Amino acid sequence: MDILDLEERKDKKLRNHGAVAQQPELVQILVTIGLVFGLMLLVQSVTEQLISGYYHLSTNIILEDVNGFMAEFGHDLNVFRLAQMINTVVVFGGAALLMSYLLTGKNFGFFKFNVSVQWMSLVLVPFMMVSILPIAMTMQYFVSFIPFPEKWLEMQDTMEALQKGMLGDPSLSVFAVNLIMIAVLPAIFEELLFRGILQPLFVKVTGIPTLGIMVTGFVFGLIHMQVINLLPIAILGVLLGLIYYWTQNIWFPIAAHFIFNGMQAVGYFMATRSEQFDRMESIELLPVSYTLGAIAIFAATTYFFYSSNRTLADG
Repeated sequence: MDILDLEERKDKKLRNHGAVAQQPELVQILVTIGLVFGLMLLVQSVTEQLISGYYHLSTNIILEDVNGFMAEFGHDLNVFRLAQMINTVVVFGGAALLMSYLLTGKNFGFFKFNVSVQWMSLVLVPFMMVSILPIAMTMQYFVSFIPFPEKWLEMQDTMEALQKGMLGDPSLSVFAVNLIMIAVLPAIFEELLFRGILQPLFVKVTGIPTLGIMVTGFVFGLIHMQVINLLPIAILGVLLGLIYYWTQNIWFPIAAHFIFNGMQAVGYFMATRSEQFDRMESIELLPVSYTLGAIAIFAATTYFFYSSNRTLADG
């Protein structure tokens, strides 16, 4: 049985109580995107008030002179961390749960949590994530040579300066907060939205699973608003989409996402205790042997992961 037919039967059972359950998938996608941007505007208003009230500076002034802001307030960025966590939970988590309710009449009715899979394949996920990181870094290096508009690059530099400030504290307590901020919360709530909601809808709209997964990955890259990192993030999104499609279990991409983002948090934390931290923003080409080795490990582990879940992946 083709997996699209199998999913169609499952969805018919699920999607009979929600307000938009009978609407075409394209309409459902537009509703989802509308929820994301609506919640984004709401959260932006709230967090701007939170930040400006705490630092007595408007967010526009902060973003115009982020280096000056970091020089004065770089030791106290907890409000920025809180704002980032609120954004992740409300925008991505809120949109995912609301859309699940609109589709099924249940907040968690659209997600696949308890599907039977080969759980031993979970052991392969860390190897996949560790090996894709050098590949992503190599892509980032070559993309950095593209002559993007100056405004885009300035926005990227601003975001990187804020991220470096938030992740650049060497204390264990702040590291724990950072791990929640960039690994735990995004892994759960971004996956619920992109893999749990949008990917099945894009797969149905396109009628081709691989194409639907690629479109979702590209949207996943766009929403992060990082020009130089767009391609690496999009490819990561495609990999997370394949993991979800092969396993039919949302916990797998959540675990993979957590591992990938968690490696970055650990990398920054370790760098704060060495002379490497000041070079974290520089993009350097890794040795060819590292990249080739990563490609070999990634190809092998991905193949074994797919093979261990072939029954579900092939329907």
